[in-house]
Formats: sequence, structure tokens, C-alpha cells
Amino acid sequence: MKKTVIIFSIIAIILSGISFVYDAVAKNNNGFESWGFKKIAGSAPEVPDSAKEMLASTGSFYIGDQSQKILYLTFDCGYELGYTPKILNVLKSENVTVAFFVTGHFVDTNPDLIRQMYADGDIIGNHTINHIVMPSSSDEKIISEVKGLNDKVNEALGVTYNMKYLRPPKGEYSLHSLQVTQNLGYRTVFWSSAYVDWTDDHKGDLDYAFNAVTSQFHNGSVILLHNTSQNNADVLERVIDDAKAKGYIFGSLDDIQ
Repeated sequence: MKKTVIIFSIIAIILSGISFVYDAVAKNNNGFESWGFKKIAGSAPEVPDSAKEMLASTGSFYIGDQSQKILYLTFDCGYELGYTPKILNVLKSENVTVAFFVTGHFVDTNPDLIRQMYADGDIIGNHTINHIVMPSSSDEKIISEVKGLNDKVNEALGVTYNMKYLRPPKGEYSLHSLQVTQNLGYRTVFWSSAYVDWTDDHKGDLDYAFNAVTSQFHNGSVILLHNTSQNNADVLERVIDDAKAKGYIFGSLDDIQ
């Protein structure tokens, strides 16, 4: 009898521990979401209604005007591998302005590129100082990372530049993190078109890069590219010319309501 009581006590302690761990995980998860969608060739992707509702409630978006043949080019710039100058030159020669979402490391090490983006009329977006996991970060951490990045951009530019667009690192977010940045005056920008361009798996295969981008063209597409991809730099002019030949124009995030 005594042995039975001991066994049940041990089981109760184990179950209590499991319950505690489960509760801790549930509390720390904080509604963690990771942006994603189902691609549909030549059309806008399929996005869950729950995600659309969350974005709409916080002034966030992933796509622009779907009634027109318009594309919105955006680049995530965590660091520099030497390809951004070419990207900027192509954009200028094609008369296309884009949004660059930059981190603190990029700003600190490439203030000249930040100044060129500003001079060319491109949007400089916030990607946080340290590329943090936003849904797992405290409000204080998010605010410090976002405001601190804007301070760095102002220092690099030598003027006051009020950043108003933010892209969560890795597309990770929660309703709460979206609300925190909305309260800071930001609109969170996700994307409706992207491909795996941050690895070297297809480096040098320009046809692959070209087809990966152009096959996803659709009205209102917010296109995500990374500045660290040499393929993106080398194929950008061809992509833009193909879009124009198909009747697309390039718009600004400022035009998205």
C-alpha cells in the first residue's frame, strides 16, 4: 500500500511538472506566427483569412492594388556582400524606386549606401537593429530595436528621416508585436512573392533566378528579394524589363492604402 502511494505521488509530481512546462511554453509562445502562403502561378497567393484579418486590424499588408498591373519591389538588407551598388545602379537606370529594409549592421557598415538610397528616392524601411525575433521579444526590446534603427539611419543621413515601414525579421510576428510597432507609427510590410535567394544553391544560375521571380508576377505583388544574392543583382535589369514588357509598372509602398 505504501509503495502504491509513493508511485502515485511520483506520477502526480511528473504530471505537475509537465503541466508547468506546457503552461510556460504557452505563455512564452505569445501567439507566434511565421508569414507564409500557398503560391499560385500568375496569381496572388493563397493566404489564410485569419492572417488577412490580423494584418488588416493592425494596418499591415502583404499585397498592393490588385486591380492594376503594378509591382512593388522590396529588398531585405541584413548585411552587405558587394552587390547593392549594382542593384542601385540598375534601379536608377530603369527609373524604378524600391523599399530597402535595413538592419543596424547594414547601416553602420554602409552609410554611403543608405545615403544613396535616400538620394535616389527609395524608401528606407526598418528591419530592427539586430534582426530580432519580434514575437518572442518584450515590448521594451522591440521599441528599443525599432527606434534605435531609425536613430542610426538619421545619423547616417545627417537629416531627420521618419521611418514608417517595418518588415519583421524572418517574417516572424504576433498580433501583439504588430500592435506594438503600429503604436510606434509603423505599417508592417510582408510580401506576396519571394523565392529562396539567400543560399548559394543556385548561385550563377541566372535563368533560375529570373524564372523564380517572373513566374510569380501578379497584380499588386509585393516582391521580396535579398541584396546578398548576386543572382538578384545580375538578373535585376532583365526582370524589370520583362515586367515592363508584360505591361506592369512599378509602384511605391506609399501608394498602398
